[in-house]
Amino acid sequence: MIKLTDTLKWKGLQPPQLIVLDSGVGGLNVLKTLVAANLQTPIRFIADSAWMPYGEKHPPDLQERLLLLVGKIINEHPNAYLLFACNTASAVWESITPTRFAQAGIRPDRIIDILRPTVALLLREIIGQGRHESLHIGLMATQLTVRSAVYPDMLRTLHPDPTLAITWSSVPCIGLAQAVEGRQDVGSVDDLLEAYVAPFIQHPPDALVIGCTHYLILKDRLQDMLPTTRMIDPSHALTFVVQQRITHGQRMIDPSVRQENAVSLWATGDTESIAQFVKTHLPELGNIKVQTYFV
Repeated sequence: MIKLTDTLKWKGLQPPQLIVLDSGVGGLNVLKTLVAANLQTPIRFIADSAWMPYGEKHPPDLQERLLLLVGKIINEHPNAYLLFACNTASAVWESITPTRFAQAGIRPDRIIDILRPTVALLLREIIGQGRHESLHIGLMATQLTVRSAVYPDMLRTLHPDPTLAITWSSVPCIGLAQAVEGRQDVGSVDDLLEAYVAPFIQHPPDALVIGCTHYLILKDRLQDMLPTTRMIDPSHALTFVVQQRITHGQRMIDPSVRQENAVSLWATGDTESIAQFVKTHLPELGNIKVQTYFV
């Protein structure tokens, strides 16, 4: 007699694949946190370096690019979770209507953007403590993300508490992501960082949302410059949400088919900056060739 539990081996169901999408090297900071979490699932990182920087694109143009790119990725990997490791892409993605998703054949439930996990982290670790009558929150992000006002709007939606006075100071850090990528024509990282952090030094916020994953490489320097401010790290926020989904999903997977982390790196344009960043900042990944992803 066949037992029900024998039929529920889920026929060799594999661990869900994670696909991390970013405009450049910033998402590699998210990849580093995901790898450290040892999720036992294959991870593919795709840098849309042909379109970098996202933060200075016209929003309708970036919408079309994301629909094209995400549609292709999801079509190739229908059972994967796609993670937006880019705040700007997430902000633009929020503005796309369900009709457009349907037209592009995209299932939004397979996509996890970085905004809600980050706001949830802010709620959980800062606002949820219940010891504040007012909060001053800082945001460093690209020009497009700041203009979208997506972080203040989402926080008001998820935490509509009129008794808590929340003020935001948002600084559009034009050129900083490119400087982190190694571009020389936008100014040095040191000069740009000093200029963009100056308003926060004058009025230190209770928490600072690092609203571009490129800036996460500067997190320790930001903490040194703002020693009393709590840093809100989107890479940890996103990893926490992914862990929850993966843990839930792993209950349905035969342990014999679980995999160790298998990481692959792809880029739509320049591959050298990705390879150099990995060599310098992610040596634990080893010598992984960055392959070209054709869109």
